[in-house]
Amino acid sequence: MTPILIGTAILGTAFSAYGMYSQGKSQEAMAKYNQKVADNNAVAAEQRAHESIRRQRRQNKRRLAAQRQAYADSGVLDSGTPLTVMADTAAHMELEAQDTLWAGQTQSQGFRQQSDLYGAQAKSIRRATPINVGSTILTGVNRTAYQML
Repeated sequence: MTPILIGTAILGTAFSAYGMYSQGKSQEAMAKYNQKVADNNAVAAEQRAHESIRRQRRQNKRRLAAQRQAYADSGVLDSGTPLTVMADTAAHMELEAQDTLWAGQTQSQGFRQQSDLYGAQAKSIRRATPINVGSTILTGVNRTAYQML
């Protein structure tokens, strides 16, 4: 095998190894970016849930006040059955608010799990990149040595 062919084989192996390295770094960066996006989505889901609850409770207060006013306008006292109805209404409204919170927390947890997966993926890629580069180099050296025989 001529020196030019040997040099070309070595150069090709070097370029392949660098390509593997660059690809690994790019994939790792992408996984880390996706991890940050998932973390941000988790925080946003929690914030949306808390804001929804705040608005829901404000609306609930208005609805309860309207209910009290309707009872008062019709001459019904705030005791006995009307009081029970208002208490049931308030309890139902609070249950809806808690359901909203649970849904937001569940969504947030899903995003956090996604974030953890992306973090594990980035770690795995970071560990695999040197192995892939080394494998490429050894394969190139092996091919060159085989062709020299």
